[in-house]
Amino acid sequence: MAIIVLPYRKTMLSFSDTLIIDKQSISGPESSRTEEPGLPANKRTSGETFQRLVSQPLVAILLLIGAFFAISAIVLPVNRMSKPDTTVTVNIGDDASTQVLKDLPNLPTNVGLTPVSTNGLKVHLTASTKASGEGASLPWYLRFLAGLGSSVWAASLAAISILLALTLAAINGGNPFHPSNARRLTWIAALVVIGSAGSDSLNWLAARLAYNYLDLQSPLEVVAFYSIPPFLLAAVMLVLAQAFRRGRQIQDDVDGLV
Repeated sequence: MAIIVLPYRKTMLSFSDTLIIDKQSISGPESSRTEEPGLPANKRTSGETFQRLVSQPLVAILLLIGAFFAISAIVLPVNRMSKPDTTVTVNIGDDASTQVLKDLPNLPTNVGLTPVSTNGLKVHLTASTKASGEGASLPWYLRFLAGLGSSVWAASLAAISILLALTLAAINGGNPFHPSNARRLTWIAALVVIGSAGSDSLNWLAARLAYNYLDLQSPLEVVAFYSIPPFLLAAVMLVLAQAFRRGRQIQDDVDGLV
């Protein structure tokens, strides 16, 4: 009996050890699929996560850039509102550009136009007030609006910098095709469009309201202008996001074959 039982017990132990090993080998890759390297795990505190992120130089630089733009988004409109000199960007039509630069309209006192580019399609309209209180000036809400377009762009760039930092942290952690990366690239594309279109729309609104408030006349006319490159950049981000999703599918297929 002893000779029969001992091999049986040995076989049972080997079988149980095999079950434990197989369970670990199955659960190991599964856990690596759900946990994103370089980002907070369930048992990782927020302080440890932040320390892990800033330990990577490029990630830390992106976080600092994001912090700078976040502060700028708050400071820009407040700073513009507090100054007596207010500058708004005015986009003018092709036909009127030459005439505006050569023969300025009858501008109010202390209101000037400064060409931004040589073709004259964009000018800076500056309204200032003398120390004596004379001259044209814009009310505080128009001065605040004049800086709000730049503030929207700065806020978008702050969010984009943070999303890029998190994406790079995941790539450095050895999991470039984590589903979160594709979602982050999609959000970056949306933020580029929101920042660009929102900024251009607010700048146009500020110019239009300043034009009406100062009672300016032709040939200076305010026209809407939207920059095209940010939309092209957003399209590239969407393509990259789709490539990351496809890379994730290929990685899952390869893991399933192992």
